[in-house]
Amino acid sequence: MTVHALDASHLREFLPTLTKVTERLRNRWNRAADSNATVDLQQDLMRYTVDVTTNLAFGYDMNTLESDGGEIQQHLERILPMINRRINAPVAYWRHFKLPDDRALDRSMAAIRATVTGFVRQARARLEADPCLVAQPTNLLEAMLAARDEEGAAFTDEEVYGNVITMLLAGEDTTANTLAWMMHFLMEHPDAHARIVAETERVVGPSGTLNRLEDVTKLVWIDAVASEAMRLKPVAPIIFLEALDDVEVGDVALPKGTAMFLLTMHAGLQDEHFAGADEFRPQRWIDAAAASAAASAPAAPAAPAVAHNAKAFLPFGAGPRFCPGRQLAMVKIKTVMAMFCASVEISKTEPAEPVSELFSFTMMPENMFVKLCRRAAG
Repeated sequence: MTVHALDASHLREFLPTLTKVTERLRNRWNRAADSNATVDLQQDLMRYTVDVTTNLAFGYDMNTLESDGGEIQQHLERILPMINRRINAPVAYWRHFKLPDDRALDRSMAAIRATVTGFVRQARARLEADPCLVAQPTNLLEAMLAARDEEGAAFTDEEVYGNVITMLLAGEDTTANTLAWMMHFLMEHPDAHARIVAETERVVGPSGTLNRLEDVTKLVWIDAVASEAMRLKPVAPIIFLEALDDVEVGDVALPKGTAMFLLTMHAGLQDEHFAGADEFRPQRWIDAAAASAAASAPAAPAAPAVAHNAKAFLPFGAGPRFCPGRQLAMVKIKTVMAMFCASVEISKTEPAEPVSELFSFTMMPENMFVKLCRRAAG
């Protein structure tokens, strides 16, 4: 159901809503530029991704970009850092006593459950009012409520809640942090920034509004910058797993219950996989695509070998657990970056704090405080 809800046909139908939410982000940044306010870029992008996810998956317009509190975002932000803290805790102390952060987490989980319950109540009402939605649901939540298993039983409320919270968490941190890292690199590399500005003007037009899904594939420089940012600063640099059964991976025996820590970031930073692996080179992705196309041409001459191993690049996972939200994530990234390139100039605050990595289950940039100014027309 998740794969179906996030396929190209549904994204095409969703594009006007995505454009509407992106316009709210533009307005928010324009207001910040006009008032010379310091912008916490990563926080604004988190608001954006929450709004997109709730619109697409649940048919609900949260609109945290235009609200003062953004309380649901604040509650969601508390979950992953606490998961990270508990994973790394030597003992499960919270089962015996609660610290202030644990009590805050409990309050946030209660608030989120109340919000999700409201989503479910509204979706049930829509299904009852329009039985056609059972056969043709308009979003993921409606599909879950309408679905039945092989014995004809509906999903339990807990199963619905678990899937909703997963969608909210998966759709918030990951894309927002990738966008924030991209903007950080563009501040550090004005030549790459100039290339994507020129590309956006050529493909999308001076407004930077992405109105056609077919234009997504034409934004190759934004794609290259996104890939390079995800290679250097993946939001999931480590994945925690546990063997549910005795299994052998390669020639390593892993008994049931073995904890595994998969270093997904490591492979992408090795020179044998990517030439100059520690350098920000978005051009490498464009060159690799051109080399692949040339190699498939008849009687193509052999190109010089340059290290570029796409199998060492795992921002969305691989195999049957490949992230079903990849296409949505890339559409969001390109929609925001096209608007960003057309609308505002970005600079560091003075005195500038160095941007650093903060790992709290996902890896995000810390100290992404910036100043914005409106981009001059033309």
